[in-house]
Amino acid sequence: MKKLIAALSCALLMSGCCNEDFIIPSSNTNPIDLRADALDVTDLFDVDPSCSTPNPIYTSIGATPDGGLGSCWLEQTNSGDVWFKFTAQPPYGYASIWILVDGPEGTQQFPQLVLWDTDGVTELACDGYDGEVNDLYIFYGDLVIGEVYYFSVSVADDAFKGTFTMCVTTSD
Repeated sequence: MKKLIAALSCALLMSGCCNEDFIIPSSNTNPIDLRADALDVTDLFDVDPSCSTPNPIYTSIGATPDGGLGSCWLEQTNSGDVWFKFTAQPPYGYASIWILVDGPEGTQQFPQLVLWDTDGVTELACDGYDGEVNDLYIFYGDLVIGEVYYFSVSVADDAFKGTFTMCVTTSD
């Protein structure tokens, strides 16, 4: 069902029926708590290239730790992960990942983000908070097209869990 919604949303946007205020519907009210159950977001790449959708559609509330710690995190703690996966896309194998938490985009505080290799264990890139509510961004340009990669959104403490908006594109 999620793939159908994402495909329909993409088709509507590509056909020009909707403007930049179009919000991608989501039935995700619970965290994708385990790497084994990571949500495939391949169909969401470039649906909203400007990352302008002001809708916190994912949550870390209820998430538990399942994975490593990012090398760039200020505090080497993790009270919960939300897991996503994607297949690297042509033409160049680039991926840009935004986690938006400020204002209408979410309520999560002190977010942490890691891009993991195909094994879901080896860190490729990392971004961590430098303030209570700052957005995170990772660009990685050396992915093998057709391979599956993972990324996780985490928080250092249960008190900081909340909602966030995630945006993925194939450009920098």
